[in-house]
Amino acid sequence: HNTELDAENDSNNIANLTTYEGFDDEVIYIRFEYLDSDCFEIETFQLNVLDAQDIFPVSDIVLCDDVSNDGVEVFDLDQQTLGVLGSLNISDYNVSYYITFDDANLSQNELESSHQTSTNLESIYVRIDSIDDSACYSVSPIPVFNLIVSNQAEANTPTDLVLCDETSTGSLEATFDLETQTSTILGTQDPLTFTVTYHVSQMDADSGDSPLISPITGSSQTIYVRVEEAGVPACYATTEFDLIVDPIPFATLMTPLNGCDDDTDGITSFTLTDKDAEALNGQTGLSVSYHATESDAEDNILEIGPIYTNTVSFTEQVWIRLTNIAADCYITMPLDLLVNPLPVPESATIAPLCDDDTDGLQTFDLSGVASQVIGAQTGVVVTYHSTQSDADTSSNALGTNVTTTTPDLQTIYIRLEN
Repeated sequence: HNTELDAENDSNNIANLTTYEGFDDEVIYIRFEYLDSDCFEIETFQLNVLDAQDIFPVSDIVLCDDVSNDGVEVFDLDQQTLGVLGSLNISDYNVSYYITFDDANLSQNELESSHQTSTNLESIYVRIDSIDDSACYSVSPIPVFNLIVSNQAEANTPTDLVLCDETSTGSLEATFDLETQTSTILGTQDPLTFTVTYHVSQMDADSGDSPLISPITGSSQTIYVRVEEAGVPACYATTEFDLIVDPIPFATLMTPLNGCDDDTDGITSFTLTDKDAEALNGQTGLSVSYHATESDAEDNILEIGPIYTNTVSFTEQVWIRLTNIAADCYITMPLDLLVNPLPVPESATIAPLCDDDTDGLQTFDLSGVASQVIGAQTGVVVTYHSTQSDADTSSNALGTNVTTTTPDLQTIYIRLEN
């Protein structure tokens, strides 16, 4: 009954017991009556209408995609629970998450706390249930927050930048245009959407602070790179490359490359690469090329050799270019080609010696032979050999006092070398 009087009079009893609409703190009166008597008791209870739980707004959860940028990532939904409860005690309520309002309202198809998205944007509905009263719950009519998968920027690692020293003082400094690396670093990413910045430390690259202004002048160092998509600063990527300053190649005062003239025309073939080691003089990382003129060497065109026949009789000058392969800086230096005449032996004689012990052997002094064979030629060295092969290879020279090894008569081979 709605009143104590109605209960005492057993009148106006509440008929719709299962669908009764009441108000908070309303008192309901119960009449207990003994059958077949006028004895009864009156008891009461109170209706308490609990306020629906407020669902507090929370920020979207944003994750960076992996390099596949397929829009699929795993989100931890539980990290939103304290936020949506606001001032409510977490021990008094259950919070669950759904893709649609109907699922939330019917408490079906609840999402797992570790939820993998299927697209790069999903809207989440929230349901809060009272632990004490399962009939008391709240459902958000609109999504409370979104799960957003942002594209992950990618930073491709470029090759190092190598330049030669610009100071010529040994301090090894050069000016580098960092922007020449941008295209490689971005790869297929749209330069209108993605920005590339350069930094002197990994910390600056991670924070985006203190970007360098290209070009920069300095010594060898590591440059740290940040790639960021517009509007998605959290999903940046970094890489690094080195700036390397090499010394400029140094020139060597070259000794002439000599060749022999076999027909007195002053023309012969030279193997230019025989001078590679002397030109390098211990330097590494350099290429050696040969050119007919200084301008060709400067422009690195019309390379000659390695086998080269001189075009100017007896003496010709060609040019060597040493190029730093990585830095593409160079130096040039002259090389003289000298065609030397082939020595021509003059006839020579030596007096016979008497056999003093009938063995047919004797020791001959050849010191007077050299001047006969050389004649008026200059710059010629004479050596003596037992065989033609030794003379051809300049092996096993005999000296000027030669004791014969065959009786009576022995042939000695003379080598004249310019």
